[in-house]
Amino acid sequence: TVIVPDDPSPPDESEATSRRVMRRYAEDLALSREQIRELRPMFDAAGKRMGPLEKFSEARLKELERFHAEMDPFLTPEQREKSRAMLESALRRKRAKE
Repeated sequence: TVIVPDDPSPPDESEATSRRVMRRYAEDLALSREQIRELRPMFDAAGKRMGPLEKFSEARLKELERFHAEMDPFLTPEQREKSRAMLESALRRKRAKE
């Protein structure tokens, strides 16, 4: 289990969501504490951008692709491979909803 330290201030809904997503990514990608620290602002920003968008909308998937591209330089080659698989899975789910 990966522990993502919380900030002392209470989160708003988008921050709480981005933390849940960050925990899932941290576990799925086996992020180090340093990577978590570096990526937290990206998770928060992506959460704010994606929060108001419909779950499987084209706009939300574009934001997800943008987030993965922003995150990519901070990942190891193995983590990049897993990240791409996660993104592809989201794209497949969207196509299945159409």
